[in-house]
Amino acid sequence: MRFSLGVPDGQQLTTINRRFIAISPDGAQLAYIANNRLFLRSLSDFNASEIAGTQDATGISNPAFSPDGRSIAFASGQERLIKR
Repeated sequence: MRFSLGVPDGQQLTTINRRFIAISPDGAQLAYIANNRLFLRSLSDFNASEIAGTQDATGISNPAFSPDGRSIAFASGQERLIKR
């Protein structure tokens, strides 16, 4: 499958030299990093939702879905932790 992803006005992809997008194992959702926050979008919807608690002043990176697609892990730059 091919598609393009346009981020909404006011959002800017903020991760440089690291992975900033992840697609769920079933291909139904994607997570991406913009404005130092993690957003989740169902491919059947046009809008993404910010995932609460993911804002990080120094940036987050490398989002990854769990094998069952129910959780997303990411690296926190500020705390130097892997969060879920």
